[in-house]
Amino acid sequence: MTAMTPVLSRFGISELVPKNKRKDNFEVAVYEAANEIVVNLLEARPPELWFPAEWDFEVGGDGVGGPAPQDPVIIYLALPFGADDDYHVTYGLSLACIIDEMLEGVTTKGGGIAEDHKPSMRSLADALRKQVERIDAALLIEQE
Repeated sequence: MTAMTPVLSRFGISELVPKNKRKDNFEVAVYEAANEIVVNLLEARPPELWFPAEWDFEVGGDGVGGPAPQDPVIIYLALPFGADDDYHVTYGLSLACIIDEMLEGVTTKGGGIAEDHKPSMRSLADALRKQVERIDAALLIEQE
């Protein structure tokens, strides 16, 4: 599992309701207190990310008590909202679905990538290709 360093400075719970839509100072105080609690928790116990497929052969499941994933590119995100370090709220995010949604947002009616999105999509494709090459290279190394 990989611990993340959360980027918390740009968004907070208090931003969910714009200041001009809040009813009173009490509501502002509640949002700000909740935001402070969540930020402190995430800084103390950063979220974790992993591909549960890595556990499939080792434990016959997803590494957290569930069945082996059917989607090999599903990513688990564990948020530290449990009672202690052993308990997390875990979400599954499909890398394939993330890419599908992204492509839906950057393609033209003809199905191609819009010109203004091509540089960023090329950068993303190159970065993903490099990660695939790392996996392929590691698969070729004989076990000792």
